[in-house]
Amino acid sequence: MKRLIALFGLLVAVYIVQAQTYTFNVEVTGKGSPVLLIPGISCSGDVWDQTVEELKASYECHVVTLPGFAGQAPVEKETYLTYAGDELISYLKKEKLKDAVIVGHSLGGFLTLYIGSKEPEIASKLIVVDGLPFLGAMQNPQATPETVKSMAEMMKKNIELQTPEQYEAMQPTMLKTMMKDDEDIEVVMEWGRKSHGPTVAQAMYELYQIDLRNEISRIKAPTLVLGAWIGYKDYGVTKEMTQMTFQHQYKNLKGARIEMTDEGKHFIMWDDPDFYFSKIKSFLNEKS
Repeated sequence: MKRLIALFGLLVAVYIVQAQTYTFNVEVTGKGSPVLLIPGISCSGDVWDQTVEELKASYECHVVTLPGFAGQAPVEKETYLTYAGDELISYLKKEKLKDAVIVGHSLGGFLTLYIGSKEPEIASKLIVVDGLPFLGAMQNPQATPETVKSMAEMMKKNIELQTPEQYEAMQPTMLKTMMKDDEDIEVVMEWGRKSHGPTVAQAMYELYQIDLRNEISRIKAPTLVLGAWIGYKDYGVTKEMTQMTFQHQYKNLKGARIEMTDEGKHFIMWDDPDFYFSKIKSFLNEKS
C-alpha cells in the first residue's frame, strides 16, 4: 500500500505530455508559475534535473527533450531550429502557459532568444545559459552567415560522416572543454550516442547560419545571460575577451544582464551551481 501511495504521488508530481502531440518530449514537475527548460544540442532534458529540484516548490517546470536528441525520435524537416522554436511557441500557447519563464542552455539558449524575438509578449523572463544569438560570430564579431557558410557546411559534413569509433575517440577531448567532471562527460557522451547524427549535423549547421543579433532587439522580457570562459583559457581565451564577445552579441538586446562565471565551463549549471542558482533565483525573484 505504501508503494502504491508513493507511486501515485510521483505520478501527480511528474507527468509526461503525450508524445503524439509534439515532436519533442516534455516532463512537467512542480507547482506554480510555468518555467520552460530547453537543453542544448544532443542533450536530454535530464540536464535540468538539479534546476528542477531547486525550482519545483515554487514553479511548474516543463522540461523538454528536443527531437533527434538523446533518444527522442527525429523529425524530417528542411530546417531544424526554426521548426523547433515554432513548435515550442505552439506548445506555450496551446498549454496556456501565460507569462512563462523560458530557460535555455547553449542551443536551447538560442531557441530561447528565437522565441522571445518572434513572440515578444509570450514570456515574462528569459534566461540564457552560455548561449549566443549567432554562434558563427563567436570568434569574429564581423562574421556573417555568408562568410562562415563554407565552414558550417564542412562541419555539417564531418558530423554526418563521423563513425561511432570516431565519435568515441573525439568526444572526450572536446567535452573536457565544456565540463569538469568525468562522470558528467560520460553522461553527455551517452546522450550523444543516442542522438540522431543528421539532426545534430543540421542543428549545428543552422547555429552557424542563423543570425539573431538584430532580431533580439524585439525582445521585451527581462533577460539574464550567464556566460563561461575558463574551458578555453588554455587556448588563450580570457574573461575579458569572452565578456566583450557577449556584450557585442547582445548589444541590441536592451537591458540584457550578462554575468560571467569564473568556475564553470559550458555546463554552468553542473560546474558552478552556487553561481548559477544564486544568479537565476535572484533574477526570478525580481519584480518585472
